Amino acid sequence: NPLQNLFKTKILVITSNGKVKGFRIQITSTNSRDQAFNVKALVLSKFPDQKVYTTYQAPLFKVRVGDFIKREEAEKYRKLMLSIFPTGLYVVEDVVEAILEDIDQ
Repeated sequence: NPLQNLFKTKILVITSNGKVKGFRIQITSTNSRDQAFNVKALVLSKFPDQKVYTTYQAPLFKVRVGDFIKREEAEKYRKLMLSIFPTGLYVVEDVVEAILEDIDQ
């Protein structure tokens, strides 16, 4: 039934550069560049399956992990990360990289 298929279609907001609004896990927000890059290195060593992003929004460096389409996926991964980072992990909205297979699931 075409009408049923229409309701199953997911609506995603795609930005002008082809990225999608989704979620990441914010690990730290610090004014220390060194601390931000040390945290990034630790994340890369412990969770090599995820991309790690460091951004600077004066005066803070933010370290965020992942490209999640659904908040639930990010929340699940955040719980995995609690063994290494027991405090201060937040799921935040962000523009994420997504491939068609990610969106279809």
